[in-house]
Amino acid sequence: MSTTEADAHHATLPRPVTTRWQPLRLGLVDLFYYDDEQFWFHDGRLLMRGNNGTGKSKVLALTLPFLLDGSAHPRRVEPDADPKKRMEWNLLLGGAHPNPERTGYSWIEFGRVDPDGTEHFCTLGIGLKAAAGRGIVKTWYFTTSQRVGELRLMDESRTVLSQDRLRDAIEPAGTGHVHKTREAYRRAVDETLFGLGEERYGALVDLLVQLRQPQLSKRPDEKALSAALTEALPPVDQAVVSDVAESFRSLEEERLGIEGMRATLGATDAFLRHYRAYAAVAARRSAGAVRQTNSEYERVGREQREVEAELERVGAEAARLEAEEATAEERQGVLTGEDRALRESPEMRDAERLDQAERGAVDAEGRAQAASTEAEQARARADREARGEAEARQRRDAAQQDTVRLRSDAARLSGPVGLEPEHATLADDEATARRAIERRRDQVRHVQGLARAAVDAHADADRKRAALDAADAAAAGRAEDEAAAVARVDGAVGRYRDDVRAYLTGLTSLEPDGGPDTLTESAEDWARALHGEPPVRAAVDEAAARAVAVVARERAAAEHDVERLGTELDAVRAEIAGLEAGQDPEPAPAPGRDPSARAGAEGAPLWRLADFRADVSPEHRAGIEAALQSAGLLDAWLFPDGRVDAVSDVVLGMVGAEGGATLADVLTADPGPDEPVGRDLVTAVLRRIGLGAGSGAALWVDRDGTWGSGPARGAWTKDSAEHLGAGARAAHRQARIAELRHRADEYEEAVARARAAVEQSEERRALIEAERAAYPAASERELVAAHADAAAAARELERAQDTVIDARNAWEWARGEAEAAARQRDETATELGLEPALDALESVLAGLAAYATALVEARGAARASTAAAREHELAAARAVEAESNATERDQALRSARTEASTLRATADALHATVGATVSELQARLRAIELEQKALADELKHVAKEQRRVSGEHGTATQRRNDLDVRRAETSAARDGAVERLRAFVGTGLLRVSLPELTTPGVDDPDGWNVTAAVGLARAAEQELDGTDDGDDAWSRAQQHVSSASTELAAQMSRHGHTAYVEQHGDVLVARVRYLAEEVDVDRLAARLEADVAERERLLTAREREILENHLVNEVAGHLHELLAGAQSQIDRMNRELADRKTSTGMQLRVIWRERSDGPAGLGAARDLMTRSDATWTAQDRTAIGDFLQSRIAEVREAEPTASWQEHLEQALDYRQWHTFVVERRQNGQWRSASGPASGGERVLAMSVPLFAAASSHYNSAAPHAPRLILLDEAFAGVDDDSRAKSLGLLATFDLDVVMTSEREWGCYPQVPGLAIAQLSRIEGVDAVGVTRWRWDGTRRSRETEPGASAVAGAAPATSDPDDEVALFS
Repeated sequence: MSTTEADAHHATLPRPVTTRWQPLRLGLVDLFYYDDEQFWFHDGRLLMRGNNGTGKSKVLALTLPFLLDGSAHPRRVEPDADPKKRMEWNLLLGGAHPNPERTGYSWIEFGRVDPDGTEHFCTLGIGLKAAAGRGIVKTWYFTTSQRVGELRLMDESRTVLSQDRLRDAIEPAGTGHVHKTREAYRRAVDETLFGLGEERYGALVDLLVQLRQPQLSKRPDEKALSAALTEALPPVDQAVVSDVAESFRSLEEERLGIEGMRATLGATDAFLRHYRAYAAVAARRSAGAVRQTNSEYERVGREQREVEAELERVGAEAARLEAEEATAEERQGVLTGEDRALRESPEMRDAERLDQAERGAVDAEGRAQAASTEAEQARARADREARGEAEARQRRDAAQQDTVRLRSDAARLSGPVGLEPEHATLADDEATARRAIERRRDQVRHVQGLARAAVDAHADADRKRAALDAADAAAAGRAEDEAAAVARVDGAVGRYRDDVRAYLTGLTSLEPDGGPDTLTESAEDWARALHGEPPVRAAVDEAAARAVAVVARERAAAEHDVERLGTELDAVRAEIAGLEAGQDPEPAPAPGRDPSARAGAEGAPLWRLADFRADVSPEHRAGIEAALQSAGLLDAWLFPDGRVDAVSDVVLGMVGAEGGATLADVLTADPGPDEPVGRDLVTAVLRRIGLGAGSGAALWVDRDGTWGSGPARGAWTKDSAEHLGAGARAAHRQARIAELRHRADEYEEAVARARAAVEQSEERRALIEAERAAYPAASERELVAAHADAAAAARELERAQDTVIDARNAWEWARGEAEAAARQRDETATELGLEPALDALESVLAGLAAYATALVEARGAARASTAAAREHELAAARAVEAESNATERDQALRSARTEASTLRATADALHATVGATVSELQARLRAIELEQKALADELKHVAKEQRRVSGEHGTATQRRNDLDVRRAETSAARDGAVERLRAFVGTGLLRVSLPELTTPGVDDPDGWNVTAAVGLARAAEQELDGTDDGDDAWSRAQQHVSSASTELAAQMSRHGHTAYVEQHGDVLVARVRYLAEEVDVDRLAARLEADVAERERLLTAREREILENHLVNEVAGHLHELLAGAQSQIDRMNRELADRKTSTGMQLRVIWRERSDGPAGLGAARDLMTRSDATWTAQDRTAIGDFLQSRIAEVREAEPTASWQEHLEQALDYRQWHTFVVERRQNGQWRSASGPASGGERVLAMSVPLFAAASSHYNSAAPHAPRLILLDEAFAGVDDDSRAKSLGLLATFDLDVVMTSEREWGCYPQVPGLAIAQLSRIEGVDAVGVTRWRWDGTRRSRETEPGASAVAGAAPATSDPDDEVALFS
């Protein structure tokens, strides 16, 4: 577009008229029932009016704050936050739109103009695409400096631009951006228009959503109002928070470092508990090994001696046994021959036949006895089985009787529980019975539940009635309390006024602004309203601050004078002392000379090396010295060798020609005896400096004080010579001493005067502080407490009245619920054939339980009867079988007894015929047999003893050999144990277990001989006498130290250290690599204890520094400024609210007070922080620091995972320490605005403070930021006068507004300008008609439709305007 075209285009569009951003127009493209519609603002204001259903709230929902927020969620978009109103409906119209997909735009245009006439524009827009069945499928955002009309959102074919086509239209020209995300869009909007930052911009959008709620008076929300007003206050400066957070973060890092060390120490100590126990067991085992091996070595020696004695004894016993063996073998041979002779005789055959008969008889008698036992057992079993059969028969008969009885009982119980018709089936079918009983039980329980619910409902209704009665009584009491509290306020106001007047009239050092009478009146006004800071205390604090500042400046000046004059006096006294000691006053050094250049250098200045000749007059002497000093030559340096190396100094040497009149004509070389510069060198230098301008020398001086060097000339005069010549120096020294003494006297007097001024300043400051402290704070606290009591009483009364209403509603609702519950109970019980009474229902439940039990018992009895019958049959069979077996055993017994009798008779007959001879033979053979047996036993015993003795001899011999080997082994074992003990000591484990035990060095040979090592082992064992060193204890100790070492390694690893365990022999040695150094664990613990103590000392000092420098100086000072600024902002809001009373005379004010549930100590800390930090005492600063520290600690405890920045932002947010309360003044009293009031008053009480909050919020934004608020159904139910004043208040606050109303026109004199869009719809037509009007403060007139160059697509048709309507002249 050319420049001419652009100018023509802009000429048809609204033009900005303010230097800040102001809304010019907003529009919709292919959204809702709009094809391409826009609404223009006038003077930043737009009213959309029309009947319900015309879609005025829909336009607001689709534009603002949607275009500032970017969220399409119904909770944010819809004024009523209805979640069912989805954004896709506005495109697809719930399926009524002919296309399954639709794309649309919402946009708004802002403009401003610079003082030089340069115009700026910013257009914001959001594109939306919806598809049937998929909802919103795409959302995009744009910001551009192009104006809609210049930027087309629809092409020539009336197709809405897609995201890509929009980007092509905006970005190549460099006029804006298309944003893909809501976050990027919000950031761009904030940076372009508001400059609030992410957090405060979000709070602004939330506030606009709050203001846009429809019919605000129907849902007053004091908490939301307080939150909105709170957000309007400026937050704590992020830079201050960041600085303090960084300090605390560094402190936290140091504390974490100490915690890490402490954790390391704790891990070390925890490990040492196991490690010391392990070391103790290992030490005792190691020491015990030395002692045990030594004991074993000594024991083996004793056993060797015992074995030698045993060998001697065994040899003697072997000889004795050999003799006994020979005697026994000889007697055994004699008895063998006699036995053989007797067995070969005839009598021996009769003896054998008799013996055979006797054995047969004995065998038969044994069989008869066995048959008798079997017969007895068979008879006993038959008797038992017969008794069992009789008992089984009795049990069968009893079971059959029980079955009949229990079946009868179950049938009887089925009737009362309502199951008698089904009993015949239920008695035999267990599953069916269980289901039927459970069904009936559920029916009873259901009715029982309804009965209990009815009882509870009636009880609840009774409780609600009692609560209503109690609420009525409480409300009456609260009304009396409020009246008494108001009376106490009046009394406290009078006392405070009188105390203030007496206090002000008694001031001598303080001069508060306004005078006693004016301030007393202000104090009384404040005491009655209790709004803002007490004016007298503020005036006194301000006067005290001024006075203290003056005194402080005077004292600082006096102290500075004391210090300065003291320093100067010391310098004068030091100079006097030096002069009196013979030091010569030195001339002032030449500019540019480095005083340190001569340090350690050989040579001397010219004034110490020359003197005037005697014929030079005093006037000439003074002139020559003045010329030399002015030219920088008097103090010039001369090196002994005459060189002229000038480095940061003026040097004279033998450079240049001699000739004409020279300085040598009036000066003579006169170096002192200690000076290294010779006379000849001095004379040569003097001859190279001319005397007078006519000397022809390049460098010359003259008697009148003039001098020249090349083209340069200079001159100076002085009364007399002071440095050239000893006499001149002595005279100058005395004169200087006199001058300095006089100056010292003056300094002493000045110091005394300055010190007196310091004391006077301190006295004045003390008097000022005393007068400030005499302020009647007690009366003020009494007054505040009385107001607080009155406010609390009013709140309690309001709460009590609300409680009465709530209690009455609750009682009526509970009564209806009780009646409904009773009806439902009775109807259900009748339907199920039950009594509704709870005791009757309990009886039915008990009957069901008894019936179920009876059925189970009856079925059990039937099963028991069948089992008893089967058992009787089995018992009868066993009885028959047992009787048959007993009969068979009796017959076998009789046969066995007959056979035994026959064989016994045969044996007795044989014994009678041959028994005597056989008896004698058998007796002799038995005697020989017995003796032979005795001899055999004796030989066995001898052989056994011989074997024993032989074994003992072999054993003793082997034992002697073994002991020889064992002796050598125990000696080596003892040596090895000693060596292991030495190695064990080298591991440090003995030190760990016994830190106080003295041990020899591992490399000391004398300390580790056998005697010393055994002594050390015994000492260690004695110290560890109570330590269990058994295998189980050793195993446990190893397990514990292994587990502990794993934990130690993990703990050390967390803190950047390495713990490891090494195997040294059979023990584990733990070490830690700590700060690149390997340290034993026990020594590390001692080192860590010292390090932790030192770092904690340094941390404490650092904490004090941070507390004083950051938390008190920076944060508390900043909070002082914020609190004062917030109170000033609230005062400004209240001054404007005071001018906007309603037609009923209601006046609003906003009270900013401490929260009742605020931080502990807030009141005292707030009182301090509202005062100037210049008046804080050391005690005050400590109290403030403690309060802020406690806040930070509370927040950190509540949210331990948050960052320091987040903790401090929350802890130091002074806004959250307070709450806002809106009060209205009516009938001469201030009362809560949330109390009983007309609908209009409630709207004003909730909305007007929000206007003030929005204004305050915008005041903290960028200077060019727009000031927009949104109102849906604005001021419904408010009288005309209040509406006019409220709309005028928007202009007073300089707020732009978009609002909707069903009947409001907004044409009031208080409104300087307003654009009005009248919306209308016809039933069945999917379109909205827009009639445009404009109010200019005095006249409402019809506006034309936007021209073709203004719309987003094709230009719509326009209508002719009606004639203007004059409302005001």
